[in-house]
Amino acid sequence: MNKVTFLLTIVFLSFCKAQAQSVQFENQHIKCSYATNQGRKNGKYTSYFANGQQKSEGEFENNCRIGKWTVWDSVGKIRMQRIYNDPYTFDRIIPEVPDEKPIKLLNTPRYKMTYNEKGYIDYFHVKERMVVWSNRIWRTITPEDNSPLFDNEGLFELLNKNVLDSTITAYNTVDDEFRHPLHLKEIDTTYLQVISYKIKEDHFFDNERLVSETRIIGICPVAVNKVTNDTLDLYWVYFPQIREYLAQELME
Repeated sequence: MNKVTFLLTIVFLSFCKAQAQSVQFENQHIKCSYATNQGRKNGKYTSYFANGQQKSEGEFENNCRIGKWTVWDSVGKIRMQRIYNDPYTFDRIIPEVPDEKPIKLLNTPRYKMTYNEKGYIDYFHVKERMVVWSNRIWRTITPEDNSPLFDNEGLFELLNKNVLDSTITAYNTVDDEFRHPLHLKEIDTTYLQVISYKIKEDHFFDNERLVSETRIIGICPVAVNKVTNDTLDLYWVYFPQIREYLAQELME
């Protein structure tokens, strides 16, 4: 059956089993605490004003807000409360949504998760002026983290096939900015075994949709030579370029 295939497997199911790290941050304006796992926020998030009054409370799952989020002002009055249905849409509880039609239109979500004719979800086009802040995240996914990506080396074979067919471009392993393509005529995998994938991601807050989002930018297969035991990065691929091929892949 088609599982929105590897796309959703990578984005939503790539939980890492490494121990979560607890983060405490404080400056003259705010104090907050949360947990991270390979750079992604996971679990409860709380923040406080400098006067000790709680500022916000909610929960993250893989850098995405989930469930109920509440924001207070510096004197303890609730200013905002939302129920996140998915990473991109939410129900507004406080302040209440006005009944007047012209105003109510402003509360219509600007982005809906719908599949295009190629079988994957188009990204919302984000302009630079819409990004309040962003953060680069580097992660490593192993078979222990996400075994479907390594079953029968299916993802690796899919990448290799499209690289050799020139439907996607492979880039130099020292070039995670995708500026220097590799022109590969063959990929000898006789003695190679993929042991992990390096993932390059950008996490940002979109001030127009009022949501945070994490997007995969690139993927790099890491393999071990079964004869020499040497570990090597094979190539980088630009993730937006491979999404339609991932969406076509059938998983049992």
